[in-house]
Amino acid sequence: MNIAANRGFNRLWPVPVQLSLAGGRGGLSGQGCGFESGGCVIRRILLAMFAMALSAAPVRADTAAPLPAADQAAYNAVGRVNLAGYRLRRMCSGTLIAPDRVLTAAHCTLGVGDQPAPADALIFLAGWRQDRFAGKSRVAEVLSHPEFFAARARFAVDVETDLAVLRLETPLGDIAPILPAPFKTAGPFAILGYRFDRPHIVSRYSDCGVDTVRPALARLTCRVVAGTSGAPVLDEGGGLVGVVSLAGPNGTLLARTDAWPALNPWME
Repeated sequence: MNIAANRGFNRLWPVPVQLSLAGGRGGLSGQGCGFESGGCVIRRILLAMFAMALSAAPVRADTAAPLPAADQAAYNAVGRVNLAGYRLRRMCSGTLIAPDRVLTAAHCTLGVGDQPAPADALIFLAGWRQDRFAGKSRVAEVLSHPEFFAARARFAVDVETDLAVLRLETPLGDIAPILPAPFKTAGPFAILGYRFDRPHIVSRYSDCGVDTVRPALARLTCRVVAGTSGAPVLDEGGGLVGVVSLAGPNGTLLARTDAWPALNPWME
């Protein structure tokens, strides 16, 4: 096993504000799993090997642009998922799929020690733009894909199950949701999310192609950066076909929304 594969596909956390922990968990990774636990390293190696084994298509340069102010209202369902707790502060992206439901990546709900964070440590800010937001709510409950934690326990590839639904304490009924939709291989696709280097405004990756499709995942030719975990992948019709899980030199891996039956009640 080539240890260099660890530099392949990476989780998209920005650098977490996290102090060193005992038991070999002290190292920080700007685009890693939060901290470099042994299991995290092994899982990333396996993910990288899997991703690199897929035939690579040309990857587009970083073409993300800030969402124009004129388009903001149309995408207020996209927001920041903030996680804060003792010695920890993280940011992801998420999408309102119902007045009281937000879809994001399951790994965005992990806290200290790569363990599930308490639901009330998570806050969703819909339509966050600079110092304003269209809606705000604390999270009341986290429903992660049931196979996500089982895969983590086996140090297995978990992109396919990197999905979670957050139930909000306060429904945001004034914001039009973006509904999950069946994945169609014909692009182009768009990704909208909050980058670590542009955390206060949505960045939009447009005209992303797809070079690999599997029953529960796909790989796009756009390459996102840290902070974009949990961001929605939209098709030409505006349907939410995937959630960003990993990124690396060969593109961006997403978990397909149509592969998780729990999302069927909101599926287009």
